[in-house]
Amino acid sequence: MSPIEFIGRSLVLAIALLVLMRVVGKRLVGEVTAVDLVTGVSVGTIAGSTAITAAIPLWGGLLALLSWGAFEWVSVYLASRSPWFEKMIAGKATALVEDGQIVPRNLRKAMLSENSLRSMLQDRQIGDLAQVKEAVLEPSGKLGVIKRRQPEPT
Repeated sequence: MSPIEFIGRSLVLAIALLVLMRVVGKRLVGEVTAVDLVTGVSVGTIAGSTAITAAIPLWGGLLALLSWGAFEWVSVYLASRSPWFEKMIAGKATALVEDGQIVPRNLRKAMLSENSLRSMLQDRQIGDLAQVKEAVLEPSGKLGVIKRRQPEPT
């Protein structure tokens, strides 16, 4: 493959990736689900392989990118219309703290140690579990926290 062909293929694929990201939306760059992650890795692999491998026709790489973009779009569309499908691809939140008490079963299910949880709470400026009404591990891996209401000083 000549340097000009290499550069041309790379530019075509870069433009295709940018268009794909605009069409798919912010899901691949915001909160990431398993489907989003698989799509992102696959799209990057397809684009890279197509750009540097002369044995892969450019149209084949573009078709593969289009297929993955369609897969992501259909997944998001179905998830927005079906709570069951959304739960299947995104998962559901896991309660780690309820009313200031750690839920050990869910902590194990999330494969987190108590120290890891406390560290995540510290990152949110929460030093005492008594401050927490509920803390959940979101499917994206982020910790959602609802603090207890503090009584108004009199």
